[in-house]
Amino acid sequence: MDAYRNQSWPAPSAGYEDDQPIDLKFYLEALLRHKWLILFLTVALSLGATGYVLTAKRVYSATARVQVQQSSGRYITITGQPAYGGSPVDAAESLKTQVKFVYSSLTLGEAVRYLREQQGIVVPPDAFRGLKVMPEEPDVIAISVEHESPRMAAALANAIATAYRDQNTLQARRQARGAQEYIRQRLDEIRSDLARVEEQMKPLKIRQHIPWNETGDMTRAMQIAAYEDQARQAEMEVASLRNRVRVLRGQLAAHPRFRQMERPAEDPFLTGLRQEKVRLEVELAKLRADYKETDPRILTIQDKINSIQNQIDEQSKKTFKTVTTEEDPNYNLLASQLFMTENSLAEAEAKALALRNLASQKRAQSPQLTEDQMNLARLQRQADVLQRTYTVLLERLQEERINEAQQLGNVNIIDFAQIPTRPVRPVPEKTIPLAAAVGLLLGVGLAMLREFLSSSVVATTDDIEKTARLLPLGFIPASRRLRSLSNYLPVVDQPGHPLSEAIHSIRTSLKFATVDAPARTITVSSASAGEGKTFVAADLAASMAVSGQKVVLVDADLRRPKIHNIFGLERSPGLAELLADGLDVEDVLQATQTNNLKVITAGCPVPSPGILFDTQRMTDVIAKLSSIADVVVFDVPPILPVSDALTLASKTDGLILVVEQSRVAKAALADVRRMCDLAKVRIIGAVLNKAETGGGYYYGYHYKYYTDYYKHYKSDGSDQKALPTAKDATPPSERQQTGSQPNE
Repeated sequence: MDAYRNQSWPAPSAGYEDDQPIDLKFYLEALLRHKWLILFLTVALSLGATGYVLTAKRVYSATARVQVQQSSGRYITITGQPAYGGSPVDAAESLKTQVKFVYSSLTLGEAVRYLREQQGIVVPPDAFRGLKVMPEEPDVIAISVEHESPRMAAALANAIATAYRDQNTLQARRQARGAQEYIRQRLDEIRSDLARVEEQMKPLKIRQHIPWNETGDMTRAMQIAAYEDQARQAEMEVASLRNRVRVLRGQLAAHPRFRQMERPAEDPFLTGLRQEKVRLEVELAKLRADYKETDPRILTIQDKINSIQNQIDEQSKKTFKTVTTEEDPNYNLLASQLFMTENSLAEAEAKALALRNLASQKRAQSPQLTEDQMNLARLQRQADVLQRTYTVLLERLQEERINEAQQLGNVNIIDFAQIPTRPVRPVPEKTIPLAAAVGLLLGVGLAMLREFLSSSVVATTDDIEKTARLLPLGFIPASRRLRSLSNYLPVVDQPGHPLSEAIHSIRTSLKFATVDAPARTITVSSASAGEGKTFVAADLAASMAVSGQKVVLVDADLRRPKIHNIFGLERSPGLAELLADGLDVEDVLQATQTNNLKVITAGCPVPSPGILFDTQRMTDVIAKLSSIADVVVFDVPPILPVSDALTLASKTDGLILVVEQSRVAKAALADVRRMCDLAKVRIIGAVLNKAETGGGYYYGYHYKYYTDYYKHYKSDGSDQKALPTAKDATPPSERQQTGSQPNE
């Protein structure tokens, strides 16, 4: 035992090591421990989704598709403006614009009117709440409407598609109508001018004193009027050119003829850089014809060009510059424009003069023509011009009418919406599995969260071994019976029960753990109260007695004694009287219903139990008990709250530490280990108590093995041949029962 106490142990850790590999077993056990939570969330969300599917209103979706033709030529948009086909990017942007037009109040209002007038359907205000317009192809738009009525969904989708097409056609024809309106306006003006001219001609024609000696007089008068008209037009052109000449002369006078320029001196290095840049740009243009912009070759050439450009910029700053005086090209441009305008002016003046002279000459050659005849000729020429213009406009108006009839827009309905037969939501085959999957994921997530939040407490025997470097002697499954009975001893009351087998397994592990250093005096304790140390001490002592060993169980927890309640014995006299009053060991030993098992109860309450333990009398009592029994088991108080346990444990051969699953913090367990090392207390091993058998693979597997074996054992009737565990065993119902629990 001294060799065991003096050996060097690694410092215990408060948790897992940071460099531990991923433990799949840990995650599997965590999922098994929380399987009911995972199952509950999965079933709850599945049932909720089922309820939603059964009670939610069915929503149906109908889709109509229209094609927006976009050719390389001219086409008309819904706004009536001409557009021209371009790149695919332009086509996509144009399609996005068309989508907005479908959403416009103009299109939706037309759809409402169409349904009301054509089909007699009154559309509610919120009918378009489920409208979705999405471009599907480069020239196709899908118009989808969701509604609780399948017929209404199809009717709305088709009405919107029809309204959009009609609006597009109407806008396309509206442009042709605009041209017609302009032509009609011009025709009205020309008719008005013709009427005015005829009114002016009428008094001249009815005058009796206007002689028309021959038809040639009218012809000559018309020629003279034509020359005069041409002369007037030429004079108007002369006036315009003179104004242009005056403006150009003013600009030329205000603009300086020469300017000073800074030019860099010739630099061979700079010239070479520019030539290299030109060469690379040519090479880049060739690569772009065959490869994309992201190609490494193009990117490399582009980097070289940028580098050379930076060198050119730097070298240009260093190059010497010279100042030269040269003619301003803008001045030369103005001078050239002035020269050309003056030439045009001279030609126009000559033309106007020639026409005016020709008109005067023709007038002089026809002295017989009176002024009234000339006025009539001038009016007649004006009427002829108006008539020809009127005829041309009438022809143009007819062409525009034909063009309007041919305008059908660039929108075609390629797919009318059909009445849907299945709702788009809820969809049971999607909603319920999705809800189940979400519930499963949520359950797994919460399970992992709870597992990681509880990772600071001891949950497995691996935690005991890693945290405090303790040998796990075994585990005791959690049992509801332990919570309901205060004096339940499985080893005595139910031999062969899984709980009994767990105690026997711990006894066997204890035997092998103490082969090299036998332990005849054993203390049983825990880190804190309520972890089941008393239950383990009592059942372990009973198991040893059943195996044929002479065992003395001592209730050394003088502060909260419970052993006397478990076995139905008197509390006093006991250990307190043995230590304080000088009684003999035989005076306080009490027999039990189990062969080979005797008990020393706690005795009367004392103010300071720790003082009694730290005496020579306690040492002598331990020696005396060792001489009359094979094994002495002490049930001592918890280690962390009081010092009684370590004081007594330091006088025995070893300590068994009871750890309740998922209750004791790893840091607390590490503190217990450090305190025992300081007190030179030999810790034989640890027992994991109240282990949940259904949560982890390891405990569930072994507990199932115990249970199946026990059922088979009972069915064979072989329990009658079991090892004798108790003579005339008293059922727990016949023992003295109190409010205390044996696993406390």
